Amino acid sequence: MPVIGIPYQRFVQQLGIDIGKERLIEYLKQLGCDVEGCTTLLRFLCNRCNSITEITVEEGIPAYCDGCGFDFREQGGVREGLGSIDVIRMELLAVRPDMFDPGGLARALKGYMGIETGLKEYQLYPSEISVSVDQGLSNKDSYRPYIVSAVIKGLSLDQEKIKILMKLQENLHWALGRNRRYASIGVYDLDKTSPDFYYTCHDPKGLSFTPLGYKGDTPIPLDRILTEYPKGREFAFLLKDMKRFPILKDRNSCVLSMPPIINSEETKVTKDTKDIFIDVTGIAERVIYKTINIMVSSILEMETDATPYKVDIIYHDRRITTPDFTPQTMKLSPEGTRKIIGFDAKDDTIMGLLKKMRHNVRPTREGLLVDVPSYRNDILHERDLMEDIAIAYGYHNITPSITETMTVGWERPIETLFNMVREAMTGLGYMEVMTLMLTNPESAYERLNLSQQYRGAHLFFHMPGLKPSPLGE
Repeated sequence: MPVIGIPYQRFVQQLGIDIGKERLIEYLKQLGCDVEGCTTLLRFLCNRCNSITEITVEEGIPAYCDGCGFDFREQGGVREGLGSIDVIRMELLAVRPDMFDPGGLARALKGYMGIETGLKEYQLYPSEISVSVDQGLSNKDSYRPYIVSAVIKGLSLDQEKIKILMKLQENLHWALGRNRRYASIGVYDLDKTSPDFYYTCHDPKGLSFTPLGYKGDTPIPLDRILTEYPKGREFAFLLKDMKRFPILKDRNSCVLSMPPIINSEETKVTKDTKDIFIDVTGIAERVIYKTINIMVSSILEMETDATPYKVDIIYHDRRITTPDFTPQTMKLSPEGTRKIIGFDAKDDTIMGLLKKMRHNVRPTREGLLVDVPSYRNDILHERDLMEDIAIAYGYHNITPSITETMTVGWERPIETLFNMVREAMTGLGYMEVMTLMLTNPESAYERLNLSQQYRGAHLFFHMPGLKPSPLGE
């Protein structure tokens, strides 16, 4: 799992209370986070793309930029020291991408500690900005058909906040986007664009723009970005089968980005940025909806005075508005919860535990109705809510007990027969091979020039000097 560093002072500021590092680590572990501890990181600013690279004291000065990938040794003079910072180092909890940043993590911990419970609501306003989607993006020659967007105004950014924003973006690419395959995120300075926007596709040789961090005099054609630019080479596999590349541009044909590869230099977010435009493109609608919800809600946790706005997405056959913070409503059986977890808690206690995990809950005759936050990606089943209840109650508070009924297992008759065959065959000098490798017919047979008769064999016996033969021949 990737390891992230949560800035300690920023996190304490988001939490609203300094409970000490030892107690904080204890609470994070109870939430399910794998915390390595606290450490000090050195920070370096790339003057080319404004991203910040963080390293431990033992690692030495970085040779490459984490953001744009440029080699500091070759470029020279684009690396600036920003001092040190205390961080909490922890592995990313892949099932909880809403806790990848100080704001989202503090929101969860506030509930767990009882500081702020229940569903966190965010007021969204209409922005009168739209994104028109080219129907050609659904074609097999340029298949990345979905997009969601949002606008946030009134930001007060600094280098640390920009670093948090960029790290959240990359970590969501890993956890939800599966290395940008299912979803990729773009963040732009809204004041450097001219809405409305157009999500379309272009011939790789017929359009050029300046990718983020590029300092050349002339824009680069789309196909050359994949071969000459570091981020292009890294993610070129995502566009290798496409004859037309996805492009996001404004009404003046200014290119904002080439999803899922790179943003443009012209729309780069800086410390002076006040308003931002966010897009998430991809091939899985559920994933991009969850991604935009996490991005926007996490930014609003970090920037409490900012104002979020909706964006209209116009497809050829429908019109939607994003983001959508409507909670998911699920049913929960209190009796089933008590049975699964193994504790004797009243319905009111269960409702209180759900609120600690930032859900809303109300009783009905059939059980409990739970409103799940729109930024939670891991709640898919009633058992997931039961897991949240167990976490809020504390696994360390559950008393272990022996099950009331016990069963005794024995070997299946067919396994008894197999063992007899194995013993007899190995006694005759055969050698049994049982591998745990995942393979496929091409690798196992065609590349080894084995005939069709070997396909489907589950067990091979081999005697020195004899040709391998499937069981039964």
